[in-house]
Amino acid sequence: MTVRPYAFTLVLSVGALAWGQDIVSSSSSGFSLSWKATDVLVTPPGRSAPAISFRRLAQAEWNNLARDAAGQELSGDTTYRVLSFAGPYLSVEVGQYCECGGAHPMSHRQFQAIDLRGTRPEAAKPLVLTELFPEAAILSALKADKVVAAALKEVDAPPPQSLSAMVDALKYQVVQVGDCGYSFSETFLNEFALYDVQADKVTVRISLSHASEVCRGQMTQVGIELPMPEALKPLLLQAKTKSAGFLMIDAKKLANGKLTSFHFSTKGK
Repeated sequence: MTVRPYAFTLVLSVGALAWGQDIVSSSSSGFSLSWKATDVLVTPPGRSAPAISFRRLAQAEWNNLARDAAGQELSGDTTYRVLSFAGPYLSVEVGQYCECGGAHPMSHRQFQAIDLRGTRPEAAKPLVLTELFPEAAILSALKADKVVAAALKEVDAPPPQSLSAMVDALKYQVVQVGDCGYSFSETFLNEFALYDVQADKVTVRISLSHASEVCRGQMTQVGIELPMPEALKPLLLQAKTKSAGFLMIDAKKLANGKLTSFHFSTKGK
């Protein structure tokens, strides 16, 4: 299942999700999420200090960029949209725009899945799809997807018989969706969100970023269905009902134009 590019903004509400003027709060497995226009904070069980602050994360990444480009005038924006939150698992859409001295500004969007356990305020711990679902199930689901099949047609190699071989075959492969080309990154198994739960199936969305300059900043999605792991079932069902956390399926319906945005600049220094 392939989902074409879409405009997406998100604010969460209802049930256990509490509203503020520019804030959304929720909790799952003891982790507390506080989403404001000025930051996204997640605090672990029994602690007052956040496990992650997206303001600090964005600042740390900008500091690294500015240090590497010392003496250049740079300006950029980083945005975050929360996509899904179930137990210690958080997925966000990250948008980055930078006037970094090239012929054209850089613009990029992708999903990022995070394991809140072991995450620090300035360093997110990546969550890989294989940590939640069996490799064989992921391989089978990818083989059934039309975009994946189109990408594999361009690979001069035998059909992948393992997930690692599938990742090697797909990484950097470009596929055409509508008027734009998109590519699988080498870490696409980290670039996902938990979309929905139906019966014993979990739908997962994987992001593919633009592959050509003319389509910079655009993104498409691949949707795959995976068997519900018994260990995750309570968390996912709670997220489905929004009694603890939420799934991505509610994002568009609950959207209200909200996102977290940071602007950075070295100009004038």
